[in-house]
Amino acid sequence: MDHRFIILGAGGQLGREWVQQLVMRDEQVHAYTFQDLDISNSDALERILDHVQPTVLVNCAAYTKVDQAESEPEQARLINTIVPGRIAAICRERDILLVHYSTDYVFGGTHDDRLKYPKGFLEDHPAHPINVYGETKWDGERLIQASGCKHLIIRTSWLCGRYGHNFVKTMMRLSSQNERVRVVNDQFGAPSFADQIVINSLVLIQAYHTGVYHLSSLGMCTWAEFASEIFRLSGTKSLVDSIPSSEYVTKARRPEYSLLNCDKALMVDGVSLESWENGLSRLMEQMHLEQA
Repeated sequence: MDHRFIILGAGGQLGREWVQQLVMRDEQVHAYTFQDLDISNSDALERILDHVQPTVLVNCAAYTKVDQAESEPEQARLINTIVPGRIAAICRERDILLVHYSTDYVFGGTHDDRLKYPKGFLEDHPAHPINVYGETKWDGERLIQASGCKHLIIRTSWLCGRYGHNFVKTMMRLSSQNERVRVVNDQFGAPSFADQIVINSLVLIQAYHTGVYHLSSLGMCTWAEFASEIFRLSGTKSLVDSIPSSEYVTKARRPEYSLLNCDKALMVDGVSLESWENGLSRLMEQMHLEQA
């Protein structure tokens, strides 16, 4: 591919997957965790870029604690909005492609939207975030687009992978401790699996695509249906108690519907998306092999 990559946020589930995939491909990669680099320090970042001279900067760093963001809006805004804007300006000056990850939570979809847009929201659908996390991610997207840098903004949803913390691992932990687990059944979307996100991101980079793309898995489910399939595949005897969101109160409001329409990405030669059921099955197998 003949690129030099820098990965920011390399300690998270997406960042670690990026490093894994690039090492497997014998690509040139320099990876930085939050401990390695304070991404809010523009001078430190510029020194690294001048030394490495990357052609692609992949920003996997994000403030992703959706509920905590409601009580820490300044910190969420720093990481999700201000820093990506600074990174974009630096990338523009150096002609570096910025690959940045965003979220389905830029949409505050309702059950009416599920009827109006049964295939999900397109990339140019008007954003309407309903929580601080979604607002800060959307504002970050807008700063990147306004910067004039070469950019590839990829929105994902319900991200899960073999590394880091995610819904699959939480459900596995809860099922080992409880006979029944309460999960909401009125929020609709689709999981994204980290390895497939990275693999398809690489396809888009290699084909020189820029702009905004949606990458997720195919199909749609509720969190309760997702949890039920996790339990089925794991062989646990735990059962899912499906409940409405009104019975599971959280600090941050969640969209009732946030399915991403991935047709634009699917038109790119080499992009391959799988059903959420197949993606989950593969992830569970990966996790089982790593535990063995």
